[in-house]
Parts: sequence; structure tokens; C-alpha cells
Amino acid sequence: MKREKLLLWSAGLGGLAAGLIQVLGIGSRLRGRRSSRREAGLVLDINSASPEQLRALGLDDRAIQRLIENRPYRHKLELVSRLVLPRTLYGRIRHRIGVHQGRVPAKVA
Repeated sequence: MKREKLLLWSAGLGGLAAGLIQVLGIGSRLRGRRSSRREAGLVLDINSASPEQLRALGLDDRAIQRLIENRPYRHKLELVSRLVLPRTLYGRIRHRIGVHQGRVPAKVA
């Protein structure tokens, strides 16, 4: 009985980990490869993008202003966690944006 519970528990954890890797999009980094979109230059760095580039993503002027005011970002998920963009808007642009790592330290209030 204990063995069956352990197997079910470990299978559940494995499924949870696989789901998180897929949702966060870190699978290619874990395998040591870069995203093909990033290699092709299709990913826009939100820390250095101009207002015109952000407008091309479909952002309105208010969202662009909030995004620029809250720079720098350590990870693109901070757009949602810091309430800069609504989750629905982030969901539409998440595959076309990124953050260049190690550029500028984050602001501390």
C-alpha cells in the first residue's frame, strides 16, 4: 500500500514539474539550447524596446507608458507579477518578448 502511494505521489510530482517547464517555457534552456525565435531575432527585449517597437506588439499608449516606467525587468513574467500588464494582454505577446539577462540590476524601493 505504501509503495503504491509513493508511486502515485512521484508520478504526480513528475507531471507537475513537466507542466511547469512547459508553461514557463524553460525547456529549451534546460536542454542547453536557445529558442529558435530568439536566435532568429524575433524576440523583443522589453528593457530596451522603443515605444514604436512596443506599439508594433499591439500595446496601447497607456500600457507602453507603464511598461517603460517600471523598467528594468529580470524576467518577462514580472510584467504580470508587478501588475504592469493584464494577464490576457501578456498572454497575447509573451512569445514575442524577452529580457536580456544580466543587463541592469533591478530597482529596489
